[in-house]
Amino acid sequence: MNVDPTNPVNQNHIKIFELEHRGHTLITIEVTEIKEIYEEVEVSMNVAIV
Repeated sequence: MNVDPTNPVNQNHIKIFELEHRGHTLITIEVTEIKEIYEEVEVSMNVAIV
């Protein structure tokens, strides 16, 4: 799920999440930051399955 932390609606959802789920972690990142890592894992998984 993508959450834009600068969007006021999302900021409200983040506050509610933090109140209801103390001890859980909500991480916001740019998809481009993990795209290469995800592709590498996906390729590795495909190789392992085949």
